[in-house]
Amino acid sequence: MFNSINQKSIVINATNIGGKLSGIGVYSLNLLQYFSEADHNTNFIIYVNRAAELHISKIKFPSNFKIIWVTSYMSPDNRFKGHLLRFVFSNLLSFYHREAVIFNTSQLEVSLFSKNQVVTIHDIIPLLFKRYHLKQYFFFKYLIKIALKKCRLIVTPSYHSKELIKNTYSIADEKIIVIANGTKEYRVQNICTKRKDYEYILYYGRITPMKNIAGVINSFSLIKHQIKHKLVLAGDDAKEIVKLIRKGVVKQYDAFCDRVIYAGYLTDADLSQLINDASLLLFPSLYEGFGLPPLEAMSLGCPVVVSNNSSLPEICGNAARYVNPTDNISIAAGVLEVLSNSQLRSTMIEKGFHRAARFNWRETALLHLKMLAEIQQNQISDEKKYTPGIFSSLKFDQRLEY
Repeated sequence: MFNSINQKSIVINATNIGGKLSGIGVYSLNLLQYFSEADHNTNFIIYVNRAAELHISKIKFPSNFKIIWVTSYMSPDNRFKGHLLRFVFSNLLSFYHREAVIFNTSQLEVSLFSKNQVVTIHDIIPLLFKRYHLKQYFFFKYLIKIALKKCRLIVTPSYHSKELIKNTYSIADEKIIVIANGTKEYRVQNICTKRKDYEYILYYGRITPMKNIAGVINSFSLIKHQIKHKLVLAGDDAKEIVKLIRKGVVKQYDAFCDRVIYAGYLTDADLSQLINDASLLLFPSLYEGFGLPPLEAMSLGCPVVVSNNSSLPEICGNAARYVNPTDNISIAAGVLEVLSNSQLRSTMIEKGFHRAARFNWRETALLHLKMLAEIQQNQISDEKKYTPGIFSSLKFDQRLEY
């Protein structure tokens, strides 16, 4: 399974790409896609699991990329068991490739021992919301802290997340760099005209308490008599909705359940069409380290109503309508305002196009490549401290006017 140690190679642990793509999977997959297009010289060793074969097979890797397949049991599709196996595997990688630069593309694959490791910390949500992440809380509280003290560099997609990581784990500022995620590049001719006979509010993403599915449904119930729209939920697990109904968190569901449509997990093409046709995207998440869905919606001309917390104002700028995710009345008011004010909708759509255009995966990947090349060229000794200027050229500042 393992390659012989090669100090000149860059090892990328992308085992977090599953059959069903999460936000982290989208990040890892896009990096591999654009790495393969931009770098034909560096020797890359890429580890991926078999569940991702359909996605990986679409990438044309040049000869300097060596793809190594591991068992699909590591896939994030297997949830906690998959996460645990990837963590164990990552620490084995750090031993077998102890002289190479290792890039772990998410915090769940962090290595406790590698000093040549670069790791992307997308968020530390399990530490902030222990009640929803009991299985991961200990890992985020103790194990990640050990790894981050030793690793070469930390990448995170927002300045909000950088400050949180720095303060939570007492990490030096210069050891954390911000490289924003990208969004899909849609060609105008591939975007269908909105079909006006389809009037619905859309939520898409994981169906979990952290995404505030209860707030989505309950706020819709408050305004259901004032609008003719339906509510469409697209995600990978409807069981969570059933749990919320049984617990009474989602209230009076029977009174309007015929207007709630669960679309399930969709292909990229079907999801793009669904976003394009939606009247708005409702995304009142309790917390986001970045937040891909709002940007993707903006790029397709769909107005977005999002939470006023965490990294979302930094990412969405002045192109979104912000609401308090803990207040269903606030969420409902935001939705009503966007649906009823045509001038506001037009302004939001225009600003959304401009905002989304500032984020693209190609630039994101190029910045990652530049970072990895600099680390490889500057194999800093264990004793040498980081200086603020070492990665000063790596800037992807999205803190724009709001």
